[in-house]
Amino acid sequence: MSKWLIRIFYGIAVLMIGYTVLVTATSKRLEKYYNEEIVNLEKIDEYVDGTMTLHQVNRYLENPLYSYISNDEDYKFKINVYSFEVKDSYDVMHYGMLLYMFDIKIKDLESKLYDSEKFEEDKSLVSLQMTLRSSANNIKATVTTNMFYQDDNDNYQMHNVVYFNPIYTNIVKEGINNFEVYENDVNRTLKDIVKIELSIIDNTSGETVVFNPFAKIVASDNGETNAEFVLDNSVLTVDAFSGDVKYYEQYTSNYESHAKVVDSSRLDKYNSVVVTDLLLYGGVIIVVTFLIFFLRPIIDNVNAKKALEKKDTNDKGNAVKK
Repeated sequence: MSKWLIRIFYGIAVLMIGYTVLVTATSKRLEKYYNEEIVNLEKIDEYVDGTMTLHQVNRYLENPLYSYISNDEDYKFKINVYSFEVKDSYDVMHYGMLLYMFDIKIKDLESKLYDSEKFEEDKSLVSLQMTLRSSANNIKATVTTNMFYQDDNDNYQMHNVVYFNPIYTNIVKEGINNFEVYENDVNRTLKDIVKIELSIIDNTSGETVVFNPFAKIVASDNGETNAEFVLDNSVLTVDAFSGDVKYYEQYTSNYESHAKVVDSSRLDKYNSVVVTDLLLYGGVIIVVTFLIFFLRPIIDNVNAKKALEKKDTNDKGNAVKK
């Protein structure tokens, strides 16, 4: 009975580890696609199309829901917010938004940091953060994205386009409606969004993280979808964004005529990453299984045969002597 329990637990462990390997390999596949085909893109349209493929959405609206621009002397940038639809494993369609920041020019970034020398050594210490704030007890969701990447020569380059984790718009008929965003793989839900803050995350101090908020998008019911940031108490501000999740229901009907279908086949050539990892895992499991369950019985069987052959030889020798 104990042997069967061991085999059952072993089988469960193999499946669980196998699933982890599959998830990790899939992530490596997407990371490879991003590094080879997206990271160097400079045109916003191409970048949006590439990242929509990365997130394996079904369709997205090519015209942005919102377009913002900042012509500030210290912080020049543009922001577009795009709507997408994606089907889950149960064939249920979900909708959401992706926020892209592009044509980014930050004047004297080094002077805004705690330790500019460390920044020159390792620019990955500085990143961008988006914080979504709700009216419900100041509930918030925070996501971070890299500002810099290393090129083929290991030199740091600033992204021309960056984007943040998807904001899902969960609209349930006669039910609870909310926004949903994943913060470090943790699901955060917000009943509404009253403000979106953009900050620079500075890790050059070595001990504490310094937050430098420089822009905010404030919820408003003015119906505007295009706006320019203006300076308000040292923070660039626009008030052209709907924080009511039900507002976005109107866009679902646009997908039949204004949506672009995502070509998921662009990921196919990276399937070898997953196949290779699964084959390696399969090979390891075959070896481990053999060592645990088959090696000892084989050795015992060989030793038993040798003992039997030795016994037969001894018996024959005794018979000859007699």
